[in-house]
Amino acid sequence: MDNVFSFIKKSRPKLKAGDYFYYHINNKNYLGVIIHTHLQKNLKENTAVVCLFLDYTFDDVKDISTETIIKKILDRDLLMPPIIINKRGWTHGFFCNIGCIELDILQPTLAECRFSTNGGGYMYDFLNYVPVKDATYGKLIGTTGLYTYEGVESLLEISLDLDFNPAVPHGSWYDPYRYYDDIMKKYPSVELPYWYYKAAKRLKNK
Repeated sequence: MDNVFSFIKKSRPKLKAGDYFYYHINNKNYLGVIIHTHLQKNLKENTAVVCLFLDYTFDDVKDISTETIIKKILDRDLLMPPIIINKRGWTHGFFCNIGCIELDILQPTLAECRFSTNGGGYMYDFLNYVPVKDATYGKLIGTTGLYTYEGVESLLEISLDLDFNPAVPHGSWYDPYRYYDDIMKKYPSVELPYWYYKAAKRLKNK
């Protein structure tokens, strides 16, 4: 099915910031980039991994351009907000590491990443995971919740206009971007990302 992850191969990589990986959904290969591997200090290394899922497809690995990866991040050309995930995407064989880039040139952009508590009441920065009082780019505001690959899959299905995986429940409670509503009360100048509107249209709960 084109609306779920395709199996690639199982692995247990030692993840590090700058690693990029691919996954297959929507009959295409897409890229993701790891930008942090130890966001929450109370958890073990590689347990809370921060990723950017880029709006970047390719046909063959040799076609991948690291310059394009960097430009995609600088342009905030994403399919979902920065997201904290565990390693099940790799251990279950849906994510596959294929390279690594230097993140130095990206630090000013990465420093703009924010993580909101589920209620939107507090904002944390990406680099140090400490409370901050500013937020600029809606595309760079994620939540502090930890996602599995199934949760990532559901967010991609929203952004790519795919049917939901029937094996994953999505009841009336499902509203992954509800936190933006609270953010807008505190940061009204933040531009809501397109996935917020897609979720609102599909879920009809805003």
